[in-house]
Amino acid sequence: MKTTFSDSIPQQNREPQADYSLNEGASLHPSPVENDPRAEQARALLSIAARLEQTGRAQNDNERANLESALKDNSKLWGLFYEAAINNVVAGYKNLLDYNITRLAHYVFKKNTLAMAQKNPDDIGALVSLNREIAAGLTKRVA
Repeated sequence: MKTTFSDSIPQQNREPQADYSLNEGASLHPSPVENDPRAEQARALLSIAARLEQTGRAQNDNERANLESALKDNSKLWGLFYEAAINNVVAGYKNLLDYNITRLAHYVFKKNTLAMAQKNPDDIGALVSLNREIAAGLTKRVA
């Protein structure tokens, strides 16, 4: 099964983008395109943060289903980040960034599980904040 960062962005918000494929047993491979992969990752994080924030105080069954969908998409996206970081470590590229990504991913998986089970606004708020902070970091340019 092939999963991409674009899968986490609702269809109506998608622009023609690169295919950041994560094929079974493979690492994250950006296809050469004119768009910045970091910008696409930031868009995916922000899109999910907006969905989580919008559905975070779910009151009815439809809203709860939308919240669960957003939480699942958040897990998928962070799963892509995690897999890429682990593949880098396995390939011998040990660095602090990959370590931090795996730690953040574990935190996200834990908060997602708690949010799914308890629908706690604090857990959802933590996920929204983290996604926005990481997206902000991805869009910063180094001078």
